[in-house]
Amino acid sequence: MLATCKQLPGSEQTLCRDVANYKRSCLHAMKSMLQGTNWAVVRSLPDAVTCREGLRRAGYPVNTISQRLASALR
Repeated sequence: MLATCKQLPGSEQTLCRDVANYKRSCLHAMKSMLQGTNWAVVRSLPDAVTCREGLRRAGYPVNTISQRLASALR
C-alpha cells in the first residue's frame, strides 16, 4: 500500500500514508488480542492508541467498537 501512496501527488500521498499506518496499527493491536493479551493491556499499547485515533478521524464509533471488543474477550 505504501508503494501505491508514493505515486500520489502531495497531500493525497500524506493522507494515503496516514491511512496505511492506521491500518497497520489496527492489525498489530488485533494480533496482540488474538495472541491472548488482555484487552486492558492492548488498549494502552501505542498501536491501539494509533488505531483508535485513525478510526476516530474516519468517523467510526470508537467507543462502541472498544466496548464490543472488551466484552467479547471476557
